[in-house]
Amino acid sequence: MNSRPDKRNDASIGSVILGSRIDLHPGIHGSLRSSPPAGCRYITKNGEHVFVHSHGRGGFSPVRRNHWAELVSFGAGSELVHSVSWPVLGRRHWVVELDDFGYPAFAGRRILSASFRRSLQQDWTEAFTHNMRIRTECLVRAYTHESCGAVIFMTLAAARSACDALVELQLERWIEPLIGKAVVIYPATQALPAEEIARKWDRQRRLKVLFCGRAFRAKDGELALTVVRRLFERGHHFEFTYVGHIPAWAHDRFRDVLAQIRVFESLPRRSVLALMKDAHVLFHPSPNESVGMVFLEAAAAGLAVIASEGPGLPQLSELFSSAGVRSVDRVSGNQIEHERRFEAALEACLRSWARTRAIGFRNHRRARDGAISVLQRNEALASIYESTLRRQGTTPLHVTDLVAERNWTSSRIGARRLLNIVSDGWSRPTEPYFTLHPGAAWPSSRQHAGE
Repeated sequence: MNSRPDKRNDASIGSVILGSRIDLHPGIHGSLRSSPPAGCRYITKNGEHVFVHSHGRGGFSPVRRNHWAELVSFGAGSELVHSVSWPVLGRRHWVVELDDFGYPAFAGRRILSASFRRSLQQDWTEAFTHNMRIRTECLVRAYTHESCGAVIFMTLAAARSACDALVELQLERWIEPLIGKAVVIYPATQALPAEEIARKWDRQRRLKVLFCGRAFRAKDGELALTVVRRLFERGHHFEFTYVGHIPAWAHDRFRDVLAQIRVFESLPRRSVLALMKDAHVLFHPSPNESVGMVFLEAAAAGLAVIASEGPGLPQLSELFSSAGVRSVDRVSGNQIEHERRFEAALEACLRSWARTRAIGFRNHRRARDGAISVLQRNEALASIYESTLRRQGTTPLHVTDLVAERNWTSSRIGARRLLNIVSDGWSRPTEPYFTLHPGAAWPSSRQHAGE
């Protein structure tokens, strides 16, 4: 696996299809579109999504029915395709980007099914493990097709997780082909000018603390409000802004806190970035993140960061230096102890303006010139794009490459219809966010193999 691609040449990349549009992330891909690599112009498109399954052709739903792969087709053309998550059909040159291998390998659109999520997070049965093995192998077979120029992992932790999954599913033979195409390229966002960061931190004043988390439970909104309440009660004076949904029961429980802070149920990305421009600390206790674009945006705005340390955030040490984040152990101890640790971390920021300022400046330098900078991201992407386009004689991926000698079929669903299916799934009474973790699942893959 290459952590940095070969040095690029000066060839113009031209138009690059970025999609499918329904899968784009407002932060990751909003930044990519606003600050593309030199010589590159992104065209965002929705593709036709093709689901490989064994349920017959009538009335297939990727939410309700198991399927072995999701692929995407953008029709005929010679442009390079930069795909988000899914292998590309019918094109000779494409790359795919993965923030989390587990989502496309284990679940895909099925993650919207509550019964599937329960099966995923509990001990895996023999039948469930067998299905996961088939699906994962089908997907990796597509990723490693000759038409794919690169599998872009957004963190080294994500690449390691993919290899671990292949080992646990006894698919070790696919590690070498996958890693042969793998490259780690961190997402990034344009850093604010240094003079703006200096102006924000030029004099000591009330610290401005920001929380961003659209899902109350998954992002630990209750913990955040509990910590803020305790610090207010102890006489600390700071401004706190909460961006995200707060359920009705929490509004009642935290009425005293909510009367002292700013709350935004939802904001567009540009408004969140405007809040970061003025803030000093990102308070982000969420125990799980696939990448954590909010961290990169905070660094680009010169914020100090308070975050969780644990198996749900193995990439934290990649994104920040040890002196760029106050991390809180989420592995040992109970919830009360976790709350106290976050309380101590935020209080440490409140007590020392100089130290907190130094953290913010350190993060900004890393976002301006370092590993999480737009400069390094664009250089790496340009190199990958150019090397992919230079390859000659590649053949496109077709559904038949995956279904040969199997009693499988495929269903094509346009992006608009697929979006409606997804929206119907979100309309159920559940949070619109899931962190995908195989529960106590892995031992079954070897146990049922007789080991």
